[in-house]
Amino acid sequence: MKNKKIFISFAFVAGLAALLGSHFVYQPVTVQTEPIVIGYMGALTGSAAFIGKSTQAGIMLAADQVNEEGGVLGRPIEIIYEDSACDATTAATAAMKLINIDNVVGIIGALCSHATLAAAPIAEAAQIPLISYTSSAPAITDAGEYIFRVVPSDVFQAQHAARYLHEDLQVERVAILHCRNDYCEGNKEAFLEAFKGEVTSQEGHEEGATDLRTQIIKVMATNPEAVYFLGFPTDTVVGIKQMAELGFLDRVKVLGPDTWSTQTIWDSLGALADGVMYMQPGNIKDDTSFSKDILAYLAPEEISVYTSRAYDALRIMTQSINISEGVNGEDIVETLYELSNYQGVADSYSFDQNGDVVGATYDILQIQDGLPVLIK
Repeated sequence: MKNKKIFISFAFVAGLAALLGSHFVYQPVTVQTEPIVIGYMGALTGSAAFIGKSTQAGIMLAADQVNEEGGVLGRPIEIIYEDSACDATTAATAAMKLINIDNVVGIIGALCSHATLAAAPIAEAAQIPLISYTSSAPAITDAGEYIFRVVPSDVFQAQHAARYLHEDLQVERVAILHCRNDYCEGNKEAFLEAFKGEVTSQEGHEEGATDLRTQIIKVMATNPEAVYFLGFPTDTVVGIKQMAELGFLDRVKVLGPDTWSTQTIWDSLGALADGVMYMQPGNIKDDTSFSKDILAYLAPEEISVYTSRAYDALRIMTQSINISEGVNGEDIVETLYELSNYQGVADSYSFDQNGDVVGATYDILQIQDGLPVLIK
């Protein structure tokens, strides 16, 4: 029966060709089988590498699952991994390579806000959709039509911090200790606008600083009740150790941001950091298979709160390509803006007119006996 159908089909084509004569040219259907290429940008080296490697694992898991399910548009996906090193210049170079050499149809990344902000105009000019899985600086809201993120803006994080300190902990006087980059500066400015009490001082330092004694002593001199400490792992570990050495941790409450969501920091500090608090995005807490599946890609102690968000970002990108039925950036972006309550493993996602994820929830964790414990 199958051979008969083929014979009839060829006979029909031959007859039609004879009827139309020279006006008919048979064009065989070309089925595309080459991979659809998507880029990943993350800090695979440097002080934030623990997050970069964990989010890379999330991407690997998502890519394998997509391919096992039949790929995208009937084609496999291929991920090109680039180290953006939490550095603006490196990120810009990585974005140009992914777009101009690797011919990616989309990018998942970058990790640090200043890296994403450096890559954003390159992706925007090339009309390549970019979804960041961690970058939360307020400036990303205005980074471009093709720029999205699956984490809330630091405006929301800073507002949550301000409310928690003032309303829950009844703190009236706060000092700010912050690193000098897009992430920390944006968070600081949003906190200054949101906090209802008095900000006694603002002391800045370079990201990755190895000595914060001068800044800590200046902060201590203003007699705050709490310190909002915005830092990355290296300067955070240094700052908390030196606060303890100077007797500061016994005098004030210390609250940090989501960059503290790594066991690496608390392994370095142990019980020395007891009482210190930090925030992180309020990921869904359920018994999905994700936590089990990811172990094949990364050791459990290296999983970060953003591993699942990177996974979700790639899933959102591939779904949008499927829905738009092509790899045209404009069509993919239009589909992303129409995303409504996409249920990922970390959160439920919808994007607003700026590509920001709608809604924001945060957990508060406190270090107890050297380990982070959820307290709110």
